[in-house]
Amino acid sequence: TMLIPFADEYGRQSAAVHIQSRKGKRGEMDAGNCRLFFDLQMQSLGRTWADVHVVDRIVSIHIYNDHPHLAGLLKECREEMAVMLQEIGYQFASLKFSPFPASAENAAGRERLLTEDMPQKANETLIYGTKPYKGVDVRI
Repeated sequence: TMLIPFADEYGRQSAAVHIQSRKGKRGEMDAGNCRLFFDLQMQSLGRTWADVHVVDRIVSIHIYNDHPHLAGLLKECREEMAVMLQEIGYQFASLKFSPFPASAENAAGRERLLTEDMPQKANETLIYGTKPYKGVDVRI
């Protein structure tokens, strides 16, 4: 797993790419079997997630966004995406579009909790829903 953050001219994170992949024979990422998750903050479309699954060079894409016109735009580009992927040796399987799940709104609220001036233990309890750890790691 690898995370690549992108920042805008003001130093704020505007995008992030999460990559999950198996390692190849020489330690390289397996581009034919991986998952790419793009977390984008775009000026016109707002927050957008693109979840790309690649299995045996077959690509499935799932876009999450609440913009009302994006689904139509994606449907118009579907054939073009299939042709472009085929040109680089991949097969296009599916394109799905969904609004953000309700849990995404909760995650955005949790992100705000991290930036507030609360003790770290209180943040962990609110974010993860767990009680602070008061145990023993190793007994001899």
